[in-house]
Amino acid sequence: MTESNPFKISSRNKKITNKNKKYIIDLDDPHRKSPSVKELKRAFSLRFKGKYKMTTDRTLQIIAKTITKFSKQTQELDIDCSECKGITDDGIFSISKSLRRLIYLETLRMNFSGCCYDLTDDALYFLSEGLKNLRHLQRISMNFTACYEFREKGLRYLCQGLKKHYDLKDIRLEFANCHQIPENEFHFLSKRLQRFVLLQSINLDLSGYNNLTDKVISNMSQLLKMRSSSLQKVSLSFKFCQKISRNGFKDLAEGPETLNSLRNLNLDVSYCRKIDDKGVVNLSQILEKLTGLQSLCLVLSETGSITNEALFGLSKGLKRLTALKFLNLSFNG
Repeated sequence: MTESNPFKISSRNKKITNKNKKYIIDLDDPHRKSPSVKELKRAFSLRFKGKYKMTTDRTLQIIAKTITKFSKQTQELDIDCSECKGITDDGIFSISKSLRRLIYLETLRMNFSGCCYDLTDDALYFLSEGLKNLRHLQRISMNFTACYEFREKGLRYLCQGLKKHYDLKDIRLEFANCHQIPENEFHFLSKRLQRFVLLQSINLDLSGYNNLTDKVISNMSQLLKMRSSSLQKVSLSFKFCQKISRNGFKDLAEGPETLNSLRNLNLDVSYCRKIDDKGVVNLSQILEKLTGLQSLCLVLSETGSITNEALFGLSKGLKRLTALKFLNLSFNG
């Protein structure tokens, strides 16, 4: 009996041309036929969406085989297996082998949040090997929220995979609640990011990392200094990072003299109990340098004792943001 192929096909059009035709392939629907060879060969963008408790390593092997055989011209790949409980290192290995064939890939998004309890550092090693051939890669997004088994080697493996991707413009990495990754590995990550001279957007989520200290913010300060002329969007989440204090903001305040290129800043330090009035004043000094900022989101809920004095100091920094169009501030209460 022939095994059912867990794919269904649909399409979206921006323009009626093959180049811009986007085929979306969803997983785990045995009632639909798999996409035709013709459709796969001309697919500009592929998106794989897994289903809860149904997507397994076997599913990822089928995806990998499909990509390797038919979709060498693909420029955008999105694999979303969030909440899919059956994924292990073996499934990631299958995907990594197929990535090596996508030499024209420009955008890669992978989401394994909520399913990565069984993933280890080996998974990041396999991915790093797959990334090495993607010479045209410009945008990468990887979500490994709650990968509890990631330890000291995994993040460094990933950085090695990005070593020669000089055209990277947009990086999104989510390692929230990955408690066992040593803090010094994020220093290594910061050093790697500093090499991307075209970098325009950074999104880093380290929420729930209890052992994270002000050192990681100091590393981010160095990154902002090195890429002050190109960065347009920065999003940093340190929610529930209990050891981050006012000194982290001080390092940022002593960073680059100007960040004229920055247009969008999101900073979440909610539940960081060591941030107090002085930390908010330091934050205000940072804002004074962001003369071109158009969108600002600051989340300071449930931090240390923040008084009206701190809010007054913050208002001074906000007054200098003459280009600001969107503002979202969240404080205690």
